[in-house]
Amino acid sequence: MGLPTHVVLRVVQVSGLPLDSDESMPVPGRRGLGYFLDDGVDVSRATVAVLSQGSDGRRPPGRHRCAEPRAFVEAVPGVRGELVGEAIWDRSNPGEVRARLKEGQDTVMLAVFMGAEVLAVTEEIDLSGALRRFFQTHELYRPGFGGNGIGILHGATADIALELYPPGSRFPPREFSEEERAALERE
Repeated sequence: MGLPTHVVLRVVQVSGLPLDSDESMPVPGRRGLGYFLDDGVDVSRATVAVLSQGSDGRRPPGRHRCAEPRAFVEAVPGVRGELVGEAIWDRSNPGEVRARLKEGQDTVMLAVFMGAEVLAVTEEIDLSGALRRFFQTHELYRPGFGGNGIGILHGATADIALELYPPGSRFPPREFSEEERAALERE
């Protein structure tokens, strides 16, 4: 088969979203460029989007990269007793979007947002793994800190699955880096 041209994102749950602006506002660039339009945007619904390659998640992507349908966000008690947001999709009809990959792109970063406000991002997710097709729980980070421990949002997770498109496409095997090789040898 050939190389994938798109990635299909499916999401069934996002939990632990910060609803209190005090926790996440110190991070510069949390709001997207469209925040001045928030009056007309429904902020009671959340979605997950595939970010463009090289994006750090400080700006929301276009609507064509966002999972539909959007899910209502409910306030529930969090890990530390504070109120956090939770969005749940029906497992038989998860939020879904197909986003184009750039040539040579084999990782993606996802963003969770309500309206035009980015609430959280994932770490870079490798698309060459075999388990990516099944729903897995990914930790969420503050925008601009994807994959960095100091930006982790404690208790915030997203249950997502990623599939390559067209069906049957795959990435060619790649060489292991020295760090990956050392980690494999330790196991």
